[in-house]
Amino acid sequence: MKFAIARPVIATSAAVLSSFAAPSFAAREFQCRGVVCDVEVTVVDAADPTCRIVFADDAQLALRMPKATKTLLRWELSAGSAKGYEFRDDGFLLKSGQPTDQFEKVGATSNGKRFVLKNKNDDGRSYEYALRVHAKGAPDRICLIDPFIHNEN
Repeated sequence: MKFAIARPVIATSAAVLSSFAAPSFAAREFQCRGVVCDVEVTVVDAADPTCRIVFADDAQLALRMPKATKTLLRWELSAGSAKGYEFRDDGFLLKSGQPTDQFEKVGATSNGKRFVLKNKNDDGRSYEYALRVHAKGAPDRICLIDPFIHNEN
């Protein structure tokens, strides 16, 4: 099973949880404000069997949460996304070995056009995660990107 990814290529779904790139925080960070943080993503489909996810703003590769504020994160597929892709309930995966008590998945909503996650945001830690989108009708075609969430305490 092959996956396309914005940074290192990941060969199997088990590797998704354990084979992230070493932390390399973006020079800029996207500051989420308030209790809801909306992030627009675009799926780019290539002629070969690969696809990728890009953010509207490169700073969104590193999301900084408001200090000690419970935040609802919402990733939404842009109108410019390649057709036939959707979020599923496995659209958010933490890097292996990271505590999971900060996050509660709401899951895919809006017919797969949005993925929602609750962040307790009370620990001051940074988290590496994978965001993934599936091609409808092609279970082996999955697009991935591996950004960061920074909780402030």
